[in-house]
Amino acid sequence: MEKKKSRSIANSGKIKMQKKLVKSSDKKKKTLKKESMSVKDNIFKEKSLKFAEMDFEDIVAAEGDGEEQMEAKEMKESKRMKKEKPEKGTKRKSTEDPDKPNILQMSKKQRKDVRKQVKTNYELAQKSKKMWEVLRQEKCTKEKRQEILNELRELVSGKVLELVYAHDSVRVIQCCLKFGDESLRSDMFNEVKDHILNMSKCKYAKFFVKQMLRYGTKEQRNHIMSSFHGSVCKMVRHKEASEVIEMAYNNHANLKQRSALLEEFYGPSFAVFKKEGVESLNDIIEAEPEKKRQITEHMAKTLTSMVDKTVIKHTMIHKVLYDFFVHARPQLRSEMIESIREVVVQILHTHDGARVAMQCVWHGTAKDRKVIMKSFKTYVSKICREEYGHWVMLALLDSVDDTKLLSKIVLNEMMKCVGELCDNQYGRKVLLYLLCHRQQLHFHPHIITLLKKGDENATSKKDLNTRRQEVLEAVSKPLLKHVQSHARELVRNKQTCLLVTAIFQNAVGDKKLAMEAICNLASEDLVAIDRDSTNSLDKMHIVEHPAGHIVLKKLIQQDKETQNSDFSEMLVEKVGTEKIATWSTINRGAFILVCLLDCGSDSVKTNIKEAMTPMMKVLQKADFKGAQVLEDRLK
Repeated sequence: MEKKKSRSIANSGKIKMQKKLVKSSDKKKKTLKKESMSVKDNIFKEKSLKFAEMDFEDIVAAEGDGEEQMEAKEMKESKRMKKEKPEKGTKRKSTEDPDKPNILQMSKKQRKDVRKQVKTNYELAQKSKKMWEVLRQEKCTKEKRQEILNELRELVSGKVLELVYAHDSVRVIQCCLKFGDESLRSDMFNEVKDHILNMSKCKYAKFFVKQMLRYGTKEQRNHIMSSFHGSVCKMVRHKEASEVIEMAYNNHANLKQRSALLEEFYGPSFAVFKKEGVESLNDIIEAEPEKKRQITEHMAKTLTSMVDKTVIKHTMIHKVLYDFFVHARPQLRSEMIESIREVVVQILHTHDGARVAMQCVWHGTAKDRKVIMKSFKTYVSKICREEYGHWVMLALLDSVDDTKLLSKIVLNEMMKCVGELCDNQYGRKVLLYLLCHRQQLHFHPHIITLLKKGDENATSKKDLNTRRQEVLEAVSKPLLKHVQSHARELVRNKQTCLLVTAIFQNAVGDKKLAMEAICNLASEDLVAIDRDSTNSLDKMHIVEHPAGHIVLKKLIQQDKETQNSDFSEMLVEKVGTEKIATWSTINRGAFILVCLLDCGSDSVKTNIKEAMTPMMKVLQKADFKGAQVLEDRLK
C-alpha cells in the first residue's frame, strides 16, 4: 500500500511539472507573436513612407514588376531605412515634393489615370476616342463623318500598329475601317501587313484582322490568307487566333484557299509546298497513292492532340476529321473513334461534323456507341431539332442492337418532348423515321442514300426489321397518347397532319382512344364561316379545313388497306347520319363522303346512302365538283 501511495505522489508531481512547462511555453509563444507583429508593423510603416515618397513613374514601374523583383526592392529599401534610422527625439525629414499629389490619398480610379498617363500615345488615344464617340453614332451625318475620318487619318498615320494592341484605341481603328473608303483601309493595312500573324494572336489586335477580312479588297484578303500558311495547326490551338482562322475559313476563303489551309494537317511538306490544282485530299491521294498511309498517320497524330472542347468545335477540324474517316484504315479509325467518342456531341451540329458522328456510330464498338449515347443525355431534343444533328439520331436508330439501352437513354428522353419535335421540321423527320423508316414520301433520296452507307457496318448484328419493330414498340404508346391529348392542334396543322396519319398507320397497340379524339372533332356542328375574316382557319370545321380533311381521307383509306373498317365505322357512329348529310353542302365534305363509299364497310355504305337520300335535290343543284362525284357514287 505504501509503495502504491509513493507511486501516485510521484506521478502527480510529474503531471504538475508538465503543466508548468506547457504554461511557460505558451507564454513564450505569445511574447514571440507580439514581437513578430510589432516588427511587421514597423516594416509596413517603412514601406508606406517609402511608397509615398516615390514618383508616379516609379509607382507605375513597380506595379509592372514581378513579385520577386518587388520583394528584392523592398528588402533593399528596408535595410537602407534601418541604417538611416534617426536618433531618439528627432523626426525624420520628409523628402516629399509638396507639388506632387500623395498617391496614398488617391482613389483607385485616380491611380488608374496616373498609370495611363505614363504610357505612350496616351494623349493620342484620348483625342482619337473623343472623335470616335461622334463617328460611331448613327445620327452622325455623312459630311461630319467624312470630316472626322480625315482628321483621324492624319492623327493615327504611322501609329496604327501601336494603337491596335490596346483595348480602347483598337475600337477607333475598327471604326475607321468600317466607315472609311478604300484608300484609308489600304493605308492602314500597309502599315501592319507584315504583322498579321502576331496580330491574330492578340486579344485586341485580332479585331483589326477580322475587319480587314470583312471590308478589305480581294488582294488584301489573299495576303491575310497567305500569312497563315505554315502556322494553321498552331493557330487552331490558340485561343485568340482560332477565331480569326475559323472566320477566314468559313466566310471568306474560296475553294483553293480552304484546301491550302487544310493541307497543313496532311504533313509538314504540304505546309511548305503548295501544289496547283489540288482542291481536296482525294486529289492528293489520286495523284500520289503511295502517300496515303503516311498522310493518314500524320492526321491521326495531329487530330488526337486536338481532342479538346475548345479546339474540336471548329468546322475546319470537322472537315479534316471527315477526310480522315473516309481514307483511314480500320485500325486507325477505331483508335480515333475511341479518342473522340466523348466529344461527338460537340461536333454534330455542322455538315461535316454530323457525318463524322455518323461514322463513329456506324464503325464504333458497342462500348463506343454506349458512350456516345450517354453524352447525348439532356441534349436529345436539341439534336433531333438540328439540321444536321438529326442525321446522327437516324444513324443511331439504324445501328444500335441494344434497343433496351437505346430506349432508356435516348427514346425515353425523346418521348418526353414529343410536342417540341412535332413543331420542328427536323424533329418530325426523326419521328417519321421511327414510324415509316425510309419511305420516299417523307425522306429525300439523298438522305436515304446517306443512311444506307451504314447498313453494312461490321458491329451491328441484329436484323434490321427486328430492330425497327422493337424501337416501334417503345415509342408507339407515347405517340398515340400525344395524338389523343393534342388532336386539334395536330390535325389542323399542315406540317403535322402527315405525322398523324403515319402514327395511325404504323404504331402498334390500341388506337381506339386516339381515333375517338379525331372523331370527336368531326362530330362538331358544321357552321359556315367568312373565309376572308382573320383566324378563319382556326374556326373551320375539320371536314372543311385544308389539313383536317386530308387526315380524315387518309385514315379512311387506311381502313381499306388494312381490311379493317374501325375508323370509318367509329366516324359514322360518332358524327351521326344527320350531321354527315350536312357535309355534302361543301366540296371537301362531299369528297370525304365519296371516300367513305369507296373504302368503308357495307354497314358504312348503307348508313351514308340513307343519310344522303333527303339531300339528293340539294346535290343536283350544287355547282361544285365534289357534289357531282358524290351524286354519281350514290346512283
